[in-house]
Amino acid sequence: MNENKDNSKSVSFGKLFILFLLIFIFAVFYISFQTSAKLSEENEKKIESYMAAQLDSFITDTGEEYYVWQNFSQIIETALNKGIESKELSEAISNCFTDKKISAYCFFYKNNIFMKGFNYTDKDLEIFKELSMQLSLDKNTPEFIEVNRKTYNKLENYFGPGNRLELINISKGMLKPFNQAVNKNYYYWNNYPNGISLFLITKEIPDFIERFKTVQSANHNGSMGAISKENKIITPIGFTEDQFLSAFIKSQKSNKAFIEAYNHYCYFQITNNSNKICYVIQKNKNLTGFYNWAALLEAISLILIILISSIYLITIIIKPAKNIIDFLDNLSIKYKIISIISISSVFPAVMSLIIGFSLLSDKEKVIEEAILSESLANISNIENQYKVLQNKAYQLALDIREAVKHTDSYSDLLKKYLDKYSLEEKLSYLEIRDGETNSLLTMHDRETSAVSITMDLICRIVLKLHSPERLNSTKLNISPVELLSEAVLATDELGFSTLLRQRGKQWILRAGPHPTIWYWDVYPELATGPAFLCITFQTNTAFPKTIKDYFDNLHLASDSLELYAAISENLYNPEIQPNKDNLFPQKELLNIADSAFRTNQVLFRTVSIKDKTYWVTAKQEKEVRAHVFMHLINKEERLKVLEPYKWQLIISGIFTLFISLLGAWFIISLVILPVNNLSKGIEAIRYRARDFTIPVTRKDEFGKLALAFNKVIKEFDEMDYGKVVQENLLPPDSPKIDGYDIAYFNISASDLAGDYHDHAILEDGKLTLLLGDVSGHGISASLAMAMAKATFNYAQALKVKFPEEFMEMLNTMFNKELKPRNKLMTMISMVLTPETGEVIFDNSGQAYPAYFTASTQTSEEIKMPSLPLGGMKKRKKKAITKVMEPGDAFIFYSDGIIEASAANGEMFGYERFFSAFTEQMKLNIPANEAIKKIYQAVENFREPGHHSDDITLIIVRRNPVS
Repeated sequence: MNENKDNSKSVSFGKLFILFLLIFIFAVFYISFQTSAKLSEENEKKIESYMAAQLDSFITDTGEEYYVWQNFSQIIETALNKGIESKELSEAISNCFTDKKISAYCFFYKNNIFMKGFNYTDKDLEIFKELSMQLSLDKNTPEFIEVNRKTYNKLENYFGPGNRLELINISKGMLKPFNQAVNKNYYYWNNYPNGISLFLITKEIPDFIERFKTVQSANHNGSMGAISKENKIITPIGFTEDQFLSAFIKSQKSNKAFIEAYNHYCYFQITNNSNKICYVIQKNKNLTGFYNWAALLEAISLILIILISSIYLITIIIKPAKNIIDFLDNLSIKYKIISIISISSVFPAVMSLIIGFSLLSDKEKVIEEAILSESLANISNIENQYKVLQNKAYQLALDIREAVKHTDSYSDLLKKYLDKYSLEEKLSYLEIRDGETNSLLTMHDRETSAVSITMDLICRIVLKLHSPERLNSTKLNISPVELLSEAVLATDELGFSTLLRQRGKQWILRAGPHPTIWYWDVYPELATGPAFLCITFQTNTAFPKTIKDYFDNLHLASDSLELYAAISENLYNPEIQPNKDNLFPQKELLNIADSAFRTNQVLFRTVSIKDKTYWVTAKQEKEVRAHVFMHLINKEERLKVLEPYKWQLIISGIFTLFISLLGAWFIISLVILPVNNLSKGIEAIRYRARDFTIPVTRKDEFGKLALAFNKVIKEFDEMDYGKVVQENLLPPDSPKIDGYDIAYFNISASDLAGDYHDHAILEDGKLTLLLGDVSGHGISASLAMAMAKATFNYAQALKVKFPEEFMEMLNTMFNKELKPRNKLMTMISMVLTPETGEVIFDNSGQAYPAYFTASTQTSEEIKMPSLPLGGMKKRKKKAITKVMEPGDAFIFYSDGIIEASAANGEMFGYERFFSAFTEQMKLNIPANEAIKKIYQAVENFREPGHHSDDITLIIVRRNPVS
């Protein structure tokens, strides 16, 4: 019988371990949840960047200027490589019309002599036959001036205003728009070193939707959609028109280019002419090779939280869960400490790694934002070149104003100072007039330029306002129209009054697509000679040289680049500059520049240049609106600043693990190794390894335990002697009674057992037999057993009556001797009269015997409720009498067989025991063999190892009639 359990409450290691594990996993879940969201957001940013880059290409390719430029380039390349007379050139021009839907006519020249044309009329030929020769003339020669006057009306009528010969000359190598009737068209001319020159002119250009279809078909890209400014729609694959419009409205309302709609990612861009282009991809499509490791960790953590929480909450209710707690509670101290150390070591390492990678991601984002700010600051420096141009123009005007007072030779004056300030001569004009408004120097041809008339009016007005004494009005021949124009210009409503009232200042006027720099002044200090001076600069021709000079003298950091693209609605030349040695990917950078120009946005992209990745910031210049500036920063170089953080993360992780392992090593040295040695000592005691000794390395508690174990091991001989003595107290064999089959079986859980069984043949020939069970094991239990044996022998000597008087003697003794020491003993005894088969049973707290009735082939319990011996001073007699018929049997047993447990904690129990007893009795086999079968059933059921309690079995059977 097991000793009474300690009722004091103890802390469950299993529950605390699960709670600690739950807290750890929850912390992992929380951090991985945040990291997963951050990684998903970063992946969406990468997808957005990818889609934006794809869209850049479509914005460029479907843009009207680039669409024409690209097809003209194919014609030009064919002409230069295959020749003017080649079949390939005819096919290229035909393809331009049939496939690209561009109606164009072309003129080709050799050494300025017209050689061949395509798709032209006689009217076209009249203009373009000699145009190449005329464009090759020096604009400062009388011949050019004469030709310019001669062709002025023809070119104006053909191409519209602003397309006289001198202006066409400036557009060499660039695509220039012109309005013909109500349609916008383009022309391009250039001459090449091999003597070939050409003129290409569009007659008809496909609208945006047609261009989009052509580009989409060439790229096989059904992921693109478009909505024209006329609300014509091309839907991307997977969208209906309604869904596509709904997605666009969502983008507009949210003020975001990148949105989710209908299980797709959509990226919208609106160009400066109100056309909308969209790129869509399925939401589950992995474009970036993204793997959200944090989401996997989050899912695993969540599953573990639910599982462990469930186990923790239903520990008491559901038996398997309780078995888990019991299993953890029953772990040796060694494995408990190892479990705690494992979690304590992994926890900081995992946390530091997850948080570290999250912080690295944040730092990269901060670096990108800093790169954008840095790039915009650098681009701002380029944009400031417009102010540099203004300052140069202003200083030039002041120098010329002063120089005019000291010379009569004005013809080369402007060129001299243009060279001094490194300003472009194209479309730079100087006007000098006297007091009668006569031109002392004019750079405008009065027959081809209306500027001269405007100069007449401005000169007359400002001389009246600021130097009336210089104005000789008596010699002026003024028409009524001029008087009316003068009155209109001088009014506040037109805004010219402010310009005319303030002399000697610089003005920026925007009468066309580009601003013009103006400076004018009068000479009230002079009595003769120049009275009025005006200088103008067209910024669209002056600004590019200023930009080129800036880039020629540019000094950047080794990881930075600055580029620009000359993109304008007036003069289109899609090339990235400067591009020495063809270093840069023209098309990719051009896509970015063109997209920035057409969407009026600051773009931030990544490009690969010579196996290096660069961040590119592109921004359209807002003053002249003829350039897109780009600043590039080497991504790998800038991200090198994160290398120390990565190493810090790795080192901190290693350091954390090192500290954890060092702590684990100390704990192992201080606790686990001594505990392991003590475990080996227990095994040595169990298996009587007398030569085993636990090493005593310290004088702490573990050292004292080791000394105690060693002492116990040395006392094995005495323990063995005690066992021999105890075994001698038990009968060596079962009694032999005619007509009856009696068998004993016992096995002890420890060296000194607590089960006691005995028998005696009384003087009257009756058999008395008993089975007792002392609480606990060891020496105290064996002493109680010895007391019971002595009392049994003494009772026989006194010839007391069995079983009643004998049981009373034991009760009195145990009440006096054992009860004060919290020891108890249960006992069942019986007296058998062999001749009649009468059996008298008496019980004191022992398990009820099972009685097998042969006639019915069934078993039943003989229920005899009672208290253990010594529980009360006087015990109540509850003897029961049974008469054994042939074949009847009964079995006495101790509770060790009932409490034998399987691995899951389930006990063998009464039902299995009675069933095994009944089954063996039905087989009518000898009692000794039946006991062995019953014990084997227990062994097959229970978990292997030492018994938790003593086991004793006694079977008494009356032999059946032969």
